[in-house]
Amino acid sequence: MAIKLTNQMLPYRSFHVGEYIDDDMKSLGLKQIELARKMEMPASNLNAIINGKRNITAGIAIKLESVFGTPADIWLGLQDKYEIENARRSLQNKTDKNVMRGRI
Repeated sequence: MAIKLTNQMLPYRSFHVGEYIDDDMKSLGLKQIELARKMEMPASNLNAIINGKRNITAGIAIKLESVFGTPADIWLGLQDKYEIENARRSLQNKTDKNVMRGRI
């Protein structure tokens, strides 16, 4: 059974929420260690988020809200959008490979 994607126009590159955090952090002139202290979390965890190796949780989104003033649901929405776009891209890649192999 073939899977039809409703949105055939996939973005070239989706952005992990960590990139937005990094931009906001830099715009305030903060270093990662300073932001980690403000958020009361290990700097290594924040670094992993900023580098796209770790996702945020609701708790981290609330901490981001307290530092930057952006509502927690916006932070989680950015994370969700990234995950959905990557899942969509992955599914499209699998579908494309199957088409090339004559399986669909």
